[in-house]
Amino acid sequence: GELKEKAARIDELEALRAKQAKKVAQLQELLRAQKEKCLRDLEEQAKKIAQLEALRAKQAKKIAQLEKLLRAQK
Repeated sequence: GELKEKAARIDELEALRAKQAKKVAQLQELLRAQKEKCLRDLEEQAKKIAQLEALRAKQAKKIAQLEKLLRAQK
């Protein structure tokens, strides 16, 4: 009897370990997917920032031209 109980207990623990390993794998996959999404979002934000910087530079150039025109008219 005692040996059978020990064997059953070992089987239970093995099943539990397998279940936990599966859960860990699922969580690792979830983390990987979240990390990828964060990186994509960051790349998108970096692109938008670069676009805004370019726009700002263009506007600054335009403002400088307008100021030059105004000074010329005085």
